[in-house]
Amino acid sequence: MQQVHSALSPNGLFLIWESTTLEEEDRLEWLARFETGSRPLWSSLTESEWAAMLSHVRAADYPETPSTWKALGRQAGFRSVSELFVAPTKLARVYRMRD
Repeated sequence: MQQVHSALSPNGLFLIWESTTLEEEDRLEWLARFETGSRPLWSSLTESEWAAMLSHVRAADYPETPSTWKALGRQAGFRSVSELFVAPTKLARVYRMRD
């Protein structure tokens, strides 16, 4: 994120969509919530497609808390870090970072 901050023009804007846990939730709890809460939303996927998605999420998603994402943005040098959107499932959010 520091490299992104360095690459932006003085009035630059950085938007990021990231998986997020609830503040008191660990990764295993988040994964359980993802598995039970997301399947109805992805009803057009076949069982094998859903299994492939779950395999990817289990292997590659390491969500942070909202407060951690905000702190990471400030540590990278952004003076303004705000949450623009929270997915209805609260499994992911969009953050805006700028100077």
